Amino acid sequence: MSIRSLSAPGVVRRLARPWAAAAALLLAAAVPRVGQAPRRPNVAPPPPRVTHRAQDAALAARIDSIVSRGPLARAHWGIEVRDAATGRALYRRDADRHFMPASNLKLVVAAAAARYLGPDFRYRTTIYGTGPVRDGVLHGDLVLYGRGDPTISGRYEARRTSIFEALADSLAARGIRRVAGAVVGDESHWEAEHLRGQWERYDLLWWYAAPVGALGFNDNCVDILAVPGAAPGQPPRITAEPTSRFYTLDNRAVTVAAGRPQTMDFDRGEPGTFGHARAYGEMPLGAAQRHESFAVEDPARYAATVFREVLAARGIAMDEPAVRVVSDPARSAAARATPLAEHLSQPLPKVLAPILLNSHNWFAEQLLKTLGREVRGSGSWDAGLALERDFLVREVGVDSSAFVLVD
Repeated sequence: MSIRSLSAPGVVRRLARPWAAAAALLLAAAVPRVGQAPRRPNVAPPPPRVTHRAQDAALAARIDSIVSRGPLARAHWGIEVRDAATGRALYRRDADRHFMPASNLKLVVAAAAARYLGPDFRYRTTIYGTGPVRDGVLHGDLVLYGRGDPTISGRYEARRTSIFEALADSLAARGIRRVAGAVVGDESHWEAEHLRGQWERYDLLWWYAAPVGALGFNDNCVDILAVPGAAPGQPPRITAEPTSRFYTLDNRAVTVAAGRPQTMDFDRGEPGTFGHARAYGEMPLGAAQRHESFAVEDPARYAATVFREVLAARGIAMDEPAVRVVSDPARSAAARATPLAEHLSQPLPKVLAPILLNSHNWFAEQLLKTLGREVRGSGSWDAGLALERDFLVREVGVDSSAFVLVD
């Protein structure tokens, strides 16, 4: 963890380092193809299926017979077989159709980040004060300004709130004991679009479709642990971390006899509720512990609320009881405020680890918007995807009509 106190605005200059040769080679061999409106190709389309030799025809017959059997016949297949020594195409079956690549697409954002950001890239999360500090009082708001860091959690720290605790300690070391204004969660570094319209509604409840924003905390989730109650008829025992007044947990589930189906699930409760998680259904005796990461709806407010609670626990009082959120850059006070403390994230290879080792969707989406902002000046899906497209076409040499990027 890296926390530093700041006394004046500064500029951080980053140099992209092209260290992604290995990733680019892997990507060239395994780049996924997905569907969208076709664009004019910059590479000639591949040849049709090759059956010039008897062995090629025999191979084609064998593969066709396999994928035409039983349940396999219901699936959509895109297959290309090449001779490893010569590269000659031996068999092709809808190899150029668009398919959903699923998590293979994470190779693209990881390789693009390696190319354009470089191994020394770190996220900065800054605390600003909008007024002077006199006699231990900040006469203004305390602004928590995010730049997309996905690592503000317990993933690399002792506790989920360790980074917020270090920032609070840095403020206390400056003599700040009271804030005459409010804690403000500023997510204006990126666009305010948190979700993609194509994402499934049920998926939005969980960590793999958590909202994407410039200020986040704990993967923008509440971590839930559920175990059966002591006897049938009792509610399961459910705990959640971190503890915070940001959310409420309504346990309407029930423990049932061993051997009964496990039907317990979670939702947001009644329509229009906010910061709410509800458990419902049945959990049988003897069932294993259930761990869930339940996505929050307002990530900047979540982060600011937990940060405010950490400040209070560290003895720093706030005059205004409610936190505020700023999403519009025109309303952000950061550019004219005084920087007081700053957290530097782990370097880029550590950020890539959850993407490539754990297939973490939220980290990948955060990195995509980071690319848009750092390289194209816009923290948006459109800017990040445009950069990915250029990377695939210009750097890797992929046919521009052979893929489409949505998220």
